[in-house]
Amino acid sequence: MLRIDREAKRNALDRATQDSLLRGLEALHGKVQVIVLRGTGASFYAGPDLKEREAEIAADQVDTAGSEAIEINMALRKHPAIVIAAVNGFELGQGLTLR
Repeated sequence: MLRIDREAKRNALDRATQDSLLRGLEALHGKVQVIVLRGTGASFYAGPDLKEREAEIAADQVDTAGSEAIEINMALRKHPAIVIAAVNGFELGQGLTLR
């Protein structure tokens, strides 16, 4: 099982959590036949951490949220295991794309 564990932020992905999710998928490559993806607490996934993105844009960094969302979705879809989204609560915004 892979779990998005940022309950206080409705499981919005900051860069660290996103990287952890991608590393988790990589680590399970070829080792399991099924992966269950779920969130922690009352929400499943709320998309990117908008406050983190806002701070980066304010610091004149390029907004890469779109390409990062595509990277996560492609990693899930290309993974050889069956990925089941165990939607344990509400989904917001980009969260709808993971199931």
